[in-house]
Amino acid sequence: PFPQSSTETFELQAKHSRKVLDVADEKTEDGANIVQWSKTGGDNQKWKLEDAGNGYYYIFAKHSGKVLDVADEKTEDGANIVQWSKTGGDNQQWILTSSAD
Repeated sequence: PFPQSSTETFELQAKHSRKVLDVADEKTEDGANIVQWSKTGGDNQKWKLEDAGNGYYYIFAKHSGKVLDVADEKTEDGANIVQWSKTGGDNQQWILTSSAD
């Protein structure tokens, strides 16, 4: 049900809070933090998908053109999520799954 590549934008909403994924303070530089925030309709809360192959996607912030990135390629719980220029690393590739609701 997910597109292979899209120019359409999406909002990603947390079920528990109904808040959306947001690039903090509308920053455009590498390393800007990703947070949940009340919906404002800003481009820093809009995301685009690009097929990375094998069922994975790059998730781009509309306002900056940068991708969701697990900072420093960390693998432990609590690792920070930031936006970063696309490098093609595994820490920038995400698999999307449908939720029951």
